[in-house]
Amino acid sequence: MTLLQLRAAGVLIGGLVLLSCNQREAQFAGNSIDAKAAIVLSEQVFGAGVIGDHEVTYKPAFGTVRESLALRQKSPELIKFRQDSRATKTEFFTQGHPGSVTIKDYPITSTEELDLLVVVDNSSSMAAVQAMLAEGMRDFIDQLGDVDWRIGIITSDNPSNPVLTHGDGCQLYGTDGLPGGQPLVKGDPDASSKFLNTILNIGARGSDYEESILNTYKHLTGTCAYGSNQWMRPNAMLGVLFVTDEDSYCPEPVDPITGIPTRPKDSTSELCAVGQRPQDLASLLLPPRREASSSKVYALTWSPSDVQCYSNAQRPANRILELIGLVGGFGGSICQSNYRDTLRAIATDAARTVRRHFQLPHVPIPDSVVVTIDGMATSDYRIEGSVLILTNVSPTQTNLHISYRHDPVPIFNSVQVAATPDLATLSVEVNGQPLDPNQFSFNPGTREISFVETPPSYAHIVVSYKAGDGLSRRFQLGNIAKDDGPLTVTVDGVETQDFVYDETNQSIEFAVPPGDDREITVSYRGIDSKQLLYKGFVHPSGAQPRSFKAIDDVTGAALTVTREADNLVFLAGDVVDGRKVTIDYSYADRSTPLSYRLPDAPLAGEVEVSADSSPDQCVENVDVSQDMISFHCNADDLRSITFKYKVVEEHSSVFALASPLPPNAFAQVFVDGVKTDKFSVTGTVVTVPLSETKPTSTVRVLVLTRVY
Repeated sequence: MTLLQLRAAGVLIGGLVLLSCNQREAQFAGNSIDAKAAIVLSEQVFGAGVIGDHEVTYKPAFGTVRESLALRQKSPELIKFRQDSRATKTEFFTQGHPGSVTIKDYPITSTEELDLLVVVDNSSSMAAVQAMLAEGMRDFIDQLGDVDWRIGIITSDNPSNPVLTHGDGCQLYGTDGLPGGQPLVKGDPDASSKFLNTILNIGARGSDYEESILNTYKHLTGTCAYGSNQWMRPNAMLGVLFVTDEDSYCPEPVDPITGIPTRPKDSTSELCAVGQRPQDLASLLLPPRREASSSKVYALTWSPSDVQCYSNAQRPANRILELIGLVGGFGGSICQSNYRDTLRAIATDAARTVRRHFQLPHVPIPDSVVVTIDGMATSDYRIEGSVLILTNVSPTQTNLHISYRHDPVPIFNSVQVAATPDLATLSVEVNGQPLDPNQFSFNPGTREISFVETPPSYAHIVVSYKAGDGLSRRFQLGNIAKDDGPLTVTVDGVETQDFVYDETNQSIEFAVPPGDDREITVSYRGIDSKQLLYKGFVHPSGAQPRSFKAIDDVTGAALTVTREADNLVFLAGDVVDGRKVTIDYSYADRSTPLSYRLPDAPLAGEVEVSADSSPDQCVENVDVSQDMISFHCNADDLRSITFKYKVVEEHSSVFALASPLPPNAFAQVFVDGVKTDKFSVTGTVVTVPLSETKPTSTVRVLVLTRVY
């Protein structure tokens, strides 16, 4: 047996074609890219065609031919889907707590700023009192020492007084004794003389229906018809000094028999308007309207215990005295021969006021309050809303320290998320530490995540997940023409059986939806994918075989085959891709020709010929021209001839990438080592024209990203 391999490509030597040793080196020329400009992300290599092996054995003396071939089907059709990519939802929760802690210190006895509002009764009986007040004011100012003070002066006059032609008694008076003045301030060397001039010029020509409380209320609330209260400072201690020999006016009930107004035993009256009542003014001077009881009320007036010293004074100043009791402060008798000592006492008290009311920034939790005074714990206090009131304090105490909790937030052991999560994607963190799945549970009915251990107070809880209903289970294949073979489904390249094919609706449905962004590939063979027709052996004489048969090389089973002209026709049910079959022909013609036509043209003219001949010269002088092989020897010497060759069974122009190009990426294509720009990329499919490749070509695809 002599064996000779013939190739049509390469170097021709004496009619025989041999392969050059430099061909493989040339195959990879031009594979380099500019590494400075881009980075290779992935590389895939494809064959451009499918090459099949054919074999024909001819025994001329016996009239038999044996042909080997492989049955073929077209490459499977591919349908690709990309699963949805669900957005990750992130929800944040903050654990409750027993209350935030506030710690604060307050001075008990100190006054740095003092705003004093002097309310002067300017009715007809007050001339002598005004003179003594003006004389004693110098002692008052001197007693204030380093206190940063301001003094404003208003009167008890009301607009019904025809003499009051320039405004209202609730506005500041000036040194000319008329409304529209400015406050006296510390540092003014003429402050005492200005106070004197103001009081004396106000005089005693005001209304006898004194509205001391109402005018003060209007001034503090900014509802005075004229003037402004902007001279007062929000953090200053506020003092109000009433100087009057008459109670503040309020309508009185009238005796129905005598028609004379009755004098109530106390200062209350159901006929008083808002602003005329002591409690109305007290509400402006006490917390929360004023910080930490920084208000005092003083008075030069007379009470029922005094001997009436002015003949036209009708009643004690009960309403003013009641106001002092509500706010704090003290009064002195208007019946004194001078007011210097009383005014010095008022200045001393105002300069160092003991605070009993403290406005807190938050409402405390009662059992959390801890109070110390000058470092000593005390329980002499009560809490009313956000105000702390000392029930026992002395002028010698200086500092109050308080700590408390406030605004508690309920502690929880579960959180509710906005949507039902895919549990495979659910993650929970507490204070940055991820929890194991056994440290929490999920209730799909309520969408609540319950913790095995309650997160600590103030804990930051982060829940991340993808919604459980965001993935597709069903994928529509469209109107496909499929053979009776099975579908093959892969998810990211891994074959799965976890689906049902609905032939009626042309769709597949997964029992469990593929994960986010997974690539689903459905492959099937089309209804016309089976190759039924194959070129058969043609006898050199043109003679038809007396008989022929097809045998499965593996099982030895006979296959049904017919001939149409020179072609072999198989039944569709027998065609399975790659099935090896042997065809045996029997001819009546026993001649021995020297030229033979092969069923298919050999790939690149490459044929391997072996012959049982004598002498060996029969296979030493062989010509191959397309599908014809010719011998140059005595025909009688050819007893058995075998032809082995390769044929092109498929030549493809499309190649499937594993995944689409990432953003900012691009492709480079090399055909047999040579870069080509003649290609296109759509999704995961790279298309190279058939004219650019040979069936034997190697197509190399690089996916790159640019370096910026």
